Amino acid sequence: MVDQSRDQGSLRQNTSDARRKTRLWLSRLLKLMGWAMLLGFIYWCLAGLGSDQQTKVARYQLNVSDIEEGQSHTFSIGKQPIIVVHRDQAQLQSLSDIGLNDASSWQNNEPSGVDPVHRGTQAAWIVLEALGTELNCPVQALPAGGEFQGRSWLGGFVDRCRGNRYDWAGRVYAEQGAKRNLRVMSYRLRSGPRLAIELQ
Repeated sequence: MVDQSRDQGSLRQNTSDARRKTRLWLSRLLKLMGWAMLLGFIYWCLAGLGSDQQTKVARYQLNVSDIEEGQSHTFSIGKQPIIVVHRDQAQLQSLSDIGLNDASSWQNNEPSGVDPVHRGTQAAWIVLEALGTELNCPVQALPAGGEFQGRSWLGGFVDRCRGNRYDWAGRVYAEQGAKRNLRVMSYRLRSGPRLAIELQ
C-alpha cells in the first residue's frame, strides 16, 4: 500500500515536472516568435522607406521648358510648394552681399553642388521651397521696382504674411523677422526633348 502511494506520488511529480517544462518551452518559443515578428516588422518598415524614397525621386519631374528667362513658376508636390526661377542676367547681376542676413548661407544645410552665391547647381536656375522661414508663409516672386530698406528693390521673393523679403538667390535680408534663407531643394537639371528638374 505504501509502495503504491509512493508510485502515485512519483507519477504526479513527474507529470507536474513535464507540464512545467512544457510551459517553459512554450514560453521561450513564444518569445522567439515575438522577436522574429518584431524584427520582420522593422525590416518591412525600413524597406518601405527606401522604396518610397526611390519612388519620390522618380515621380517628381517638373516640366520647366515653358519657363522663359526672367520668369518663375510655383509647383505643388503634395502639400509642399516649390518655386522654380529661370533667372536672366539682370537677376543674376542683382545678387549682392549688401544688406543680407546670411550672404553665404552658413545657417542652411545646402545640397551638394550648390553655389554659395547664386545657390543653384547652374546659375540660371534655382529651385526653392516656397515657404518663408519665419512663419512658413507662402512665398512669391516680387519683380524689381520701388524701394526696400532705403534702396532700389532689384527683385526677389516676398512672403505673404509679414512681407519678409529675399533676393533672387533666396537669401534673406537683414532687419526682418525672418533670419534664415529660403531652403534650396536638391535637384538635377535634365536636358532632352523637354527640360525637366528632377527633385532628389
